Amino acid sequence: MRSSRGNILLLTLICMAVVLLATGGILWWQRQQNINNGPLTWDECIKIPGVRMLLMYPGRCVTSDGREVTQPISDAEKKNLQPPTTSSK
Repeated sequence: MRSSRGNILLLTLICMAVVLLATGGILWWQRQQNINNGPLTWDECIKIPGVRMLLMYPGRCVTSDGREVTQPISDAEKKNLQPPTTSSK
């Protein structure tokens, strides 16, 4: 009788340990996914190994998981990108 009671306690402790480890693993995995899929800046993107740089103006950086960031440009550069206005006389 004593042996079966000890076996049940041991089995219960093992099951609790497995559940705790699984829960911890899932929470860790979700946190890693949130870190990797968070907002990405231009400076962060260009430092990631293996990114694709699209050679256009403004430049674009594309990560292996498909996230895309456009190179920031100043207001003066934005103004230069506007087509010239035509005035009718």
